[in-house]
Amino acid sequence: MTTMPRSASTVFVSALAAVLVCAPTAPLAAEVFELVDPHFVGSECARWTATAGQVGQSDLTAKITDVCGRYRSGQLTGDQWLEAFDPIARATDAAIPCPNCFRILLPRRAPIPRGFAAYTMFLVPSAEWQVMPADLRQLRQKFDSFGDAVGDTKAAIWFVEDPRSSKLDVARSKSYCDRLKLDYNDGPYVVTSRARPDDIAAGDEVVVIRLSGVASERIIRILNILEQDLRTNVQLQKRKLLFEEIKQRVLTAAERNPEIVKGLIKLITP
Repeated sequence: MTTMPRSASTVFVSALAAVLVCAPTAPLAAEVFELVDPHFVGSECARWTATAGQVGQSDLTAKITDVCGRYRSGQLTGDQWLEAFDPIARATDAAIPCPNCFRILLPRRAPIPRGFAAYTMFLVPSAEWQVMPADLRQLRQKFDSFGDAVGDTKAAIWFVEDPRSSKLDVARSKSYCDRLKLDYNDGPYVVTSRARPDDIAAGDEVVVIRLSGVASERIIRILNILEQDLRTNVQLQKRKLLFEEIKQRVLTAAERNPEIVKGLIKLITP
């Protein structure tokens, strides 16, 4: 699942102001926003078809099958599919037995609006980050700060598996890396486009920052350049971003391998 903001620009499900409530009479949580791409549609159709079958809701299963079939046949756009599908998914979620327990109900979901001046995705396509909680937490904090700072006319996007959870959705990041031909091992990535990410087409301008090999405390130096460009609505400075990315990667390597650096200095010093 994707996400939206403390400012109107930050799209991230895990920052959802969800309410811990008591089933079955609990109110719904706040609205969250989604990128309605084929990966998301496919996973949601499979997930809720299985859930409806498990709770014995044959009428909901039939509705899910109908809406997902109309999307696959091209009768519905992704945004139209979510508008039709989301009430069915929420009804299926509410039908899951939960006697004498507290739960967070699935919030209402809507497509991320088109028309933002820019969209920035933080992509984490390698599962190794799931076993590096400190690094992942620091990256998420940088995302939060970035999203709050870029202003209400830009969207910052972070993928989680469920809007009621903060668990990173690695598969969703992989799907965008596949589309953009980005190597999983060079991530995380910060990807900025003027088009909504699910609308990116050949020839569209896409700015990619590769964060592999950059120390966590140095990432902010790169993000500061992108953030300022977005805040001041200037042309994104690709060369400056690339220079800073390489600079911070070299400085990171020097800090992590001081003896190698000393050896190189000796080799080039007369």
